[in-house]
Amino acid sequence: MDHAHLRPSHWRHLLSLIFGEAAPSALGFSAGHIGDVATTTVEVHFSGNVNASDYTAGVTIRKNAVAQTISSATRQADHTQVFYVIAAAVDVDDTVTFEYDDDTGDYADDLAAQMADIAETSTTNYVGSHLYFDTADDAVWIGATA
Repeated sequence: MDHAHLRPSHWRHLLSLIFGEAAPSALGFSAGHIGDVATTTVEVHFSGNVNASDYTAGVTIRKNAVAQTISSATRQADHTQVFYVIAAAVDVDDTVTFEYDDDTGDYADDLAAQMADIAETSTTNYVGSHLYFDTADDAVWIGATA
């Protein structure tokens, strides 16, 4: 293998094997959910600050096992969060997953260590569980006035 193609995360792993020390904690997926912001916004939290030139690159979001079009991806003021807007709204009964491929994405921590692949991981679906949403079939609006 050509050493020029090894990512920083690979070097850290290799050095930890040689010297018998634990590799520093790498950037990874912490949690994900949909329904807190909107029925089309998937909020993903990472284990540290995340940096990228394009936050959609390498990311696959699936709704009921079907890959969704990501309209936009925006890192938030809290640099551990990225909001992904998908084209199709999610319903209360839908399953939403997040996946990342480090061969096509360039997510990295503040030290420029690239994040490794993240296998398809379930996110929490909060659509319809908040009283302030009236967009889901089973959501409740309690602001009626006489």
